[in-house]
Amino acid sequence: MRFASRLAGIFAVFFFGLAPAWSEEFHAYFYENEDQPAAHLTFSPCTGEDVSECVAYSLVCDPAQTPPLQINILTGPVETMAVDLIKASAGTTYANVPLSAGAKKIDLPFSMIHVDANEMDGGWMLSLGTYDTAPLLDTLSKETSEGATITIAGTAYSLAPQKGDGKKLAQWRDACVRIRGN
Repeated sequence: MRFASRLAGIFAVFFFGLAPAWSEEFHAYFYENEDQPAAHLTFSPCTGEDVSECVAYSLVCDPAQTPPLQINILTGPVETMAVDLIKASAGTTYANVPLSAGAKKIDLPFSMIHVDANEMDGGWMLSLGTYDTAPLLDTLSKETSEGATITIAGTAYSLAPQKGDGKKLAQWRDACVRIRGN
């Protein structure tokens, strides 16, 4: 009987460990690399030393990558999301991703939709990229960052998941503006 309850506990941990990204509580982590200028805002259900092992999604501003501004989704149904984005763009150059920041609501144009192997968990990773940083950077501010969300193929991702994370999002935005020279 004890074995059965332990086995059930292991399966519960395994099952809940695979729960979709949008049902977990996330924490935002800002990092700016000054040696090779880049700004990262990662979102993880983990805290402490485990953050890098379970990043769910991120915002990256890195002039050394192409395109320089990217949103990366590392968990969830990324294959389906990519197909939905491509179908929704109906063959146009851009996929539009809604951003809600404060009272502002805009569609962000992304010219890159890329699915790649996620070697951390054996699944897939979706990257959306753009050269047109103005819509995102002009919409975000200290006033609008708290509670900001993006919606990718029907799934909402909070860019400030915890109270006070709007400051981290504004830091990321300011670092990106500085790095890009906007």
